[in-house]
Amino acid sequence: MNNQLIYFANIEEKYLYGFHRKINGLVNCFTKSGFKSKIDINKNISFINFVKFVFKITNCKTKYIFIRAVGYRTVFLLPTILYLRFKKRKIILDIPTPFKTYLLEQKSSKKKLKNIFYTFLLKLFGSITLRTANLVIQYDKEGFPFNIFGTSNFLYTTNGIDAVSYNCKKNKKKIYNDQLNLLFVGSTSFWHGLDNCIHAIHRYQIKNSIKINLHIVGNIEKDLYDQLMKIILNYKLESQIIFYGILKGLELDKLYDISNIGIGSIGLEKIKSKYRSELKAREYCAVGLPFIASSIDSDFPSSIKFRFIVKSEQKINFEEVIEWYNQLPHNIPVTMHKYALNNLDYNIKVKEIINRLNEC
Repeated sequence: MNNQLIYFANIEEKYLYGFHRKINGLVNCFTKSGFKSKIDINKNISFINFVKFVFKITNCKTKYIFIRAVGYRTVFLLPTILYLRFKKRKIILDIPTPFKTYLLEQKSSKKKLKNIFYTFLLKLFGSITLRTANLVIQYDKEGFPFNIFGTSNFLYTTNGIDAVSYNCKKNKKKIYNDQLNLLFVGSTSFWHGLDNCIHAIHRYQIKNSIKINLHIVGNIEKDLYDQLMKIILNYKLESQIIFYGILKGLELDKLYDISNIGIGSIGLEKIKSKYRSELKAREYCAVGLPFIASSIDSDFPSSIKFRFIVKSEQKINFEEVIEWYNQLPHNIPVTMHKYALNNLDYNIKVKEIINRLNEC
């Protein structure tokens, strides 16, 4: 049992593809490192099924138990974590989005009464839940009140990918026929700043001949979709802003092939954040798609040429973006893929986690 590891996750079907690929990559690297690893994903997020999911975790006899955070429901894991700690299990909480950011996301929701209750629960029990785990993996700095009991069991790291599993573009895509294709891949939140991107496209189109198309892949909640469509219709850009829903495999590869530039998070001011370890940025890098973002990300120092840093999220200048893109070498995708293999791969990231597990 000493080297057995299991990763538990409760993820709704519409969000599963990208996260499943991430979890698979992580767990496969643990297997390569000598652990007997497996994954248990519950795709039914009803409360009754969540309770069953918690009981399954409670009865788990595996030594190393990874649990992916489930928003406000994470606090319901507190009794389970305490019980498993008593049974000498090693509990690792994987927090893809800090609780501080989750609270800001809830403020934008229209379910006000429900969210007041959830916010109360998270603020009351969130900090002690995090402190009770042996190790908490965070990809962004946690904020008050979730750090009041200390963060000595926190591991601040960055997202990783299975870089070799991504098909790399052979060459940089030229701006053909006066059309620039932008690509956003991921489950869309308001802080991704797609509204900022659409406003910037409109400003650029007024004075310039190049037509900018924005391809949006992934799940998007109705409220946010309606907000974006209002802007799109107002600017009469409906033929240039295209929502695809969830794509994978060859369908997604085809979009990567026609795209010039990837879109990272460009609305972080909305959650009062500057630091972000974006999974999509690492995927763009592995595919060889130059991208723009506004975040500070330690995996991408400012000297990196294939990442354009947006200085003002409210005033994105596509004239500058296009000038930057045109100056990139033709073989930049190959450079990016090599960078992903050497710096972003899970084989590198897992070593840091294992070192901390050995200290627990």
